[in-house]
Amino acid sequence: MSKLYDNYLTDKGAEATGVWIDDSGASFKLARMGGANVKFQRAMTTAMKPYMREIQLGVIDDTALEPIVRKVFAETILLDWKNVTGPSNPETPDVDGDPIDFSSDAAIKLFADLPDLYARLRTEAQSYANFRASSLAVASKN
Repeated sequence: MSKLYDNYLTDKGAEATGVWIDDSGASFKLARMGGANVKFQRAMTTAMKPYMREIQLGVIDDTALEPIVRKVFAETILLDWKNVTGPSNPETPDVDGDPIDFSSDAAIKLFADLPDLYARLRTEAQSYANFRASSLAVASKN
């Protein structure tokens, strides 16, 4: 018996409303970067419009577009967070820094400070597996 639908059918609602991803004691609510997330697709189209000619000609460097993608990510993909704190004091490394309130501006700063966190969250938001209907159904029963 084929398990294609179990393995690949995604929850379109969750793609837009987000799922929680945990990392290092913090939690991040991510919408899907693609799929049924129309808000993301529209924001990317709008953000890239001024650069379309350069993109089509292949004369723009991806690194030049990265701050734009990061901003769209912070505004449309990262929907919320919990337990995100600033850096701890070097004199008391076991004590977290001050809590950081969620906002897209705070997210952009966090991603600038922690680019590997941004890379991880971007990978998670692109992964269909986080939005699989069968996995989310099982998780909701627990």
